[in-house]
Amino acid sequence: MLKTFTKTLLILVYIILIGELSIRIISKFIVISEIEKLKYALHSFKKSENPILDKEHVTNQNINLMGVKLKFNSLGNRNSDLINPKSENEIRIHIVGSSLVMGWGVKQDNIFSSRLETKLNRFINNSSVNDISNVKIINSGVMNTNTEYHVESAIYNFKKIKPDIIILGYFIDDSKLLTKNKLMPILRYTYFLSFLYQKIKSYPFSGTLRDYYAKINDENGLGWKKTEEAIYKLKKFCKINNVRFVIMLLPDFQDFSNKDRLEEIYLNVLNRINKINISTINTYESLKKKYENNSKNSWISKDDAHPNRKAHDVISNDILKFILEKNLLNKIN
Repeated sequence: MLKTFTKTLLILVYIILIGELSIRIISKFIVISEIEKLKYALHSFKKSENPILDKEHVTNQNINLMGVKLKFNSLGNRNSDLINPKSENEIRIHIVGSSLVMGWGVKQDNIFSSRLETKLNRFINNSSVNDISNVKIINSGVMNTNTEYHVESAIYNFKKIKPDIIILGYFIDDSKLLTKNKLMPILRYTYFLSFLYQKIKSYPFSGTLRDYYAKINDENGLGWKKTEEAIYKLKKFCKINNVRFVIMLLPDFQDFSNKDRLEEIYLNVLNRINKINISTINTYESLKKKYENNSKNSWISKDDAHPNRKAHDVISNDILKFILEKNLLNKIN
C-alpha cells in the first residue's frame, strides 16, 4: 500500500517536473496567454493603501508581456507622467476600466487612449477650442477588476489626476463579483500547474457565451446592483466636482456575428445606463461593422481575444467623434 502510494506520488512529481520544464522552455519562444497573465498577476501589483481597491499597479515599472513592453508610470497608469501643477488650459480625460482599457497585449503608443490623445491634440492644433492648449489622457485600466473597483479608483485618484472628464469603460463582464482569495503558492510559482488550473477554471460554465454574460448582467443580480450603485456614486461625485461623466460600452471580441445574441445584452445594458441619465459611447456598432465577418482579425493573438492595435484605433475614433459632437473640450463653467 505504502509502496503503491510512494510510486504514484513519484510519478505525479515527475509529470509535474517534466510539464514545468517543458512549458517554461516553450514560453521562452511562444507567447502563452495564460502564462503571461500569471506573470502580470505576480509582478505588476502591490497592496493598495485603499482597502476597497485592495491591490493596484506597481509604479514606474517596465515589464515585457504578450510580446510588448507594459509600462506603468509614477501613478501605475499606462501613459506618460502628468506635469503638475496642471495648466489652466489643459484638458485631462481620465479613463478607468479593466484589461480592454489597459490595452493588454498592445504597445502603449497603439492603445486607444494614446491614439485618442494624439488625435485630439492634432484637432486642437488645427482649430481654436476655448483656448485649450493640450489634452492629456490618463489610462487607469487594471486587469481582472470590475466596475466597483473602477469607480473607487477614479474617486481615490481624483486629487492626483484632476480630470475634467471621466470615462468609465464598461466591458460586458464588469459586473462580476470579485474575490480576494489568493492563489496557493504552488499555483503562483508553478507555470505548469497554473496553466492547468486556469484551463480547468475556464470551463465550469456549461452554457453559452450569452448565458454567461446574461447571468453577470442580470438586472436583479447582486453584481449588477453593486455596479449600479457604483455608477450612481461616480455620477454624484462628478456632479459635485464639476466633472463630465461618460460611460463607454466595450463588447466581447470573441464573435461579432451575433450568433450568441450578445447584442441584446449590450442594448439592455445601454438602456439601463441611459435611464440613469448618463451619456454613453457604444463602441460595439463600429467594431461589428469592421469585424463581423472575421472577429479574429481584432484579436491580439490566436488564443487571446483582447483587441489588437487596429481594434483600438476603431475605439479611439468612436470616442473622438463623441467628444467633438458633444463639445466636451469646452470646460464647464
